Amino acid sequence: MTKKLEIIQLSVQFIKKASFKDLSYDYLAKQLAITKTAIHYYFKNKKDLGLAICNYLETSLQEQFNYFMEYSNETAWEFIHRRHQTLSQDDICPIVSLQTDLNEYEEEMQLAIIHLVAKEYQIYREILARNMPITSAETLAQIHLSSIKGAQIYNRTLNVPFSETILKKIKQEIGEAENT
Repeated sequence: MTKKLEIIQLSVQFIKKASFKDLSYDYLAKQLAITKTAIHYYFKNKKDLGLAICNYLETSLQEQFNYFMEYSNETAWEFIHRRHQTLSQDDICPIVSLQTDLNEYEEEMQLAIIHLVAKEYQIYREILARNMPITSAETLAQIHLSSIKGAQIYNRTLNVPFSETILKKIKQEIGEAENT
């Protein structure tokens, strides 16, 4: 793994627990046992790092989607459940973490985040549409993404397993929509 990729992946892990706004080159340098100058070699400024994180998340999401569509026999429920399992109880989706301070970023970063969010919605909608009418898939994608991400924030804030309840309901809704 390259040092640049290590920096990006550590940044993603950090923003699952905190926010991009709170991420510092000091933190990254200490965690990776490198100098801040080394980080600046790869990312001139924090905006460049943020854009790289957006690109990394989008690429990862697209690769998972491509695999799902071409090779996987997973159901839509299994796909969303597997993605959710990558988060611990007090994590939030890194895409949500980036969204929380959207208005504080430079325009280029805002546009990259908006593009990433739209891509996530498009992918989830297409996964659902594989086994149900597109209108049902659009509705469920909106409800599910909002519910899952909101539950993650409540999990972190109240330390109550909102996600478990939401995921059970999502499984039920997908099953019902696929059987109609």
